[in-house]
Amino acid sequence: MIYKNHNPEFVQPIMNELIKKLGSKWSDSSYGDDLVASISRDIPNPDFPDYMTVLLPNSTQSNIDKEEINNYAVKCGDKSDYIVCETLEQTIQMVKLFESVIQSAKDMESEQANAKLLFEECEKIDPSECDAYDIAEGDKVEVYKCKATGWHYLYDPTAEVCPYYCCITINSGEFDTLELLQRWARPLYFQ
Repeated sequence: MIYKNHNPEFVQPIMNELIKKLGSKWSDSSYGDDLVASISRDIPNPDFPDYMTVLLPNSTQSNIDKEEINNYAVKCGDKSDYIVCETLEQTIQMVKLFESVIQSAKDMESEQANAKLLFEECEKIDPSECDAYDIAEGDKVEVYKCKATGWHYLYDPTAEVCPYYCCITINSGEFDTLELLQRWARPLYFQ
């Protein structure tokens, strides 16, 4: 609902055009005590800001003393940082850019979440089958081999810190959990 102080005769056509061009996920989100009208859309993902807002102009002039605003502002979430746009076309481009970036990040997260983790399917092997590591007789170190890559990792159940160790090409790392080792190894697999 556009309130009287938002200059409804001026802003309603702008709002209608923006919603038409941006799609049905957008709607009027104006508040009575705000200086300008706004439209918003939800972004259903806990890892991103939960909404995007466009603040609309209420005048063709810019005079803050008279509470006249003639530009647009785009923001994501609760952050107070806005990107100011001078024209309707710039605003549409900025919103579409934000939406594209958010969608790309969501797609990448989804792809990574669905991708099979390296070392997910491993077999414990005898340390003698892996001569790349100096494992002394009597060490309680276990050696695992990834079925997908053939890579090995070591697990020392007696270690108080970083019981997991892996060396891939020239990179190596010690990790507190197998999940941390997985995150480290995955980008190396795609090099």
